[in-house]
Amino acid sequence: MRNGTWQTPTLVVLRSYPSIHDSHLRDDPRNAYMPDDLRRFWDSMGGAPDPRNDEIQLRLFAQDIQIVGAMHSLHVPLLAGTDTSNPYTYPGFSLHEELQLFVSAGLSPMEALRTATLRAVDFLGIQHDFGSAEEGKIANLVLLDANPADDIRNTQKIRGVILRGKFFNRENLDGLLTREKASIARQ
Repeated sequence: MRNGTWQTPTLVVLRSYPSIHDSHLRDDPRNAYMPDDLRRFWDSMGGAPDPRNDEIQLRLFAQDIQIVGAMHSLHVPLLAGTDTSNPYTYPGFSLHEELQLFVSAGLSPMEALRTATLRAVDFLGIQHDFGSAEEGKIANLVLLDANPADDIRNTQKIRGVILRGKFFNRENLDGLLTREKASIARQ
């Protein structure tokens, strides 16, 4: 913290390495939103299956969780990130998993939520335009059906989104997902 270093651990990426050979990853319905060439690339990663390597990767991931917990306890500023395009990391979807992994590392749900919201605003130095619901600020909000402070998984219970002042209800959001899936299928 003394030197102003921020960390974006991308735990969701690190979590995929121990299970890179797991066939369930290839069956994930979110793959329908990813281009075929990227999915083929993901399928080619990890080399030949080796349970010993997978076990090592699993132990390393457990250490990654502990390291993030230690950084948090030392007040190292953390940011949520997913490094989309890494194996089995999905734009938008994986952020929810990253927040859950932060909680498993010892952050409270609100602290985890801040890594993707207020901390990002602080890091980028854009507090004058973002970070709170005030007159004159850009209105980007996610409206949830349940409180993420009670359970960080509630970030997935999205009722609507306000993006640059335009409201998208659940039906609109589902329509966007359907169109994206169809677009990928046509490629």
